[in-house]
Amino acid sequence: MHMLESLKQRWNNYIKKLGEANAHNFGDQKLDCCSLNRKDQPESQPDTTVRKEDPHG
Repeated sequence: MHMLESLKQRWNNYIKKLGEANAHNFGDQKLDCCSLNRKDQPESQPDTTVRKEDPHG
């Protein structure tokens, strides 16, 4: 029985660390497509858009 208790303790430690990592990465807000990956991201799009000419048109 000691082996099963050890396995259960390691599993609980893994779940706890996983939860802490998720809280660190995503905060305590609800995860949805509108807010995911928007936290702490710098604006990566330039002010103007450069369009390439279509060689077939």
